[in-house]
Amino acid sequence: MQFAIQYSLGNSPHCFHILSDKTLSALVKHVHRELLPTQEDGEDGDASSSSASSALSLNVVEAAIKAIVARHNYGLDGIPGGGKPPAAVCVWRWEVKEQHRDWLPKIARAKAEIRLAERAQVSSVIHPIVHQGIEIA
Repeated sequence: MQFAIQYSLGNSPHCFHILSDKTLSALVKHVHRELLPTQEDGEDGDASSSSASSALSLNVVEAAIKAIVARHNYGLDGIPGGGKPPAAVCVWRWEVKEQHRDWLPKIARAKAEIRLAERAQVSSVIHPIVHQGIEIA
């Protein structure tokens, strides 16, 4: 199952970017649909599709996703004075956990590590500006 989700999530270099803004629930449903596409109308696959869907439940997909990736906000976690920040200042990304990055193909792993470093750098610059009121020159 972990291989199937890694394949579904990591097969394209742009795939993570497309899926990164999804909530856990939306990501689970998306991956489930990718792994078990529905049968076209008129095909005789209803029984096999139903048994495959029950064998690979949404709970199983969710558990595998949680084991492989974590969702990080590289935007603002809070705003001065308290309160929840508006969605426009949140930058959510699903990141493959460090212990599983070796599962990715070498080129995809290198790209992912570069993007991760860029996001972490921007986040480390933005947070002090917002929380301490530092002016940008």
